[in-house]
Amino acid sequence: MGIVFESQFSKCRKCLTKFVCILTAIDDMYDIYGSLDELELFTDAVNRWDLKAMEELPEYMKICYLAMFNFGNEIAYDVLKNHGLDVLSYIKEQDEIERGDVAKSIHCCMIKEGVAEEEARDRIKALISFSWKKLNEATAKINHRHHPARSIVTMSLNMARTAQSIFQHGDGIGTSIGITKDRLTSLIVKPIPIPIQHVNHQAMLQEPNLLLVAM
Repeated sequence: MGIVFESQFSKCRKCLTKFVCILTAIDDMYDIYGSLDELELFTDAVNRWDLKAMEELPEYMKICYLAMFNFGNEIAYDVLKNHGLDVLSYIKEQDEIERGDVAKSIHCCMIKEGVAEEEARDRIKALISFSWKKLNEATAKINHRHHPARSIVTMSLNMARTAQSIFQHGDGIGTSIGITKDRLTSLIVKPIPIPIQHVNHQAMLQEPNLLLVAM
């Protein structure tokens, strides 16, 4: 909902929901649950992209692999059928895992600038604030509803907004309490009532979602 809320993008919402659920499970598997040997098997199975590769995996990994395999093929087939493009090779890419990319911005700043963690944290916050100003300025230049790139730009910005909203005050995914729970309750369970007769639905579809900026 935070990334793409417009009614005409319902299919995109469904795909994003599936993707985030699968990604979260696999991310936890790499960060917490999997041993080095198990993760090497899983990475190799992804590169092979074959159900037979699943037979070598531990039982708990088989569920994640099957979900990812089916979802990836589903997306690739849909794109090929409707747009004539073969995107399966991009879906299977494991570049970050193979390189072992785990760099964190605060840690990198501490090493590069030779500063303490607290100062590095403040510098990253300032960089985020500056970057949002640049992004909002650039977005304003293509804000007209008829601009061809407007939809994808808005979705990309909303992805960044949602991520910041989730992680700005801690781990908004790994815990079921705190500010994230309050926001979800306010948005879904106890939303602000809006009289239907006063809502301009056409205007809502034409204007970008500006409510999720977490500055």
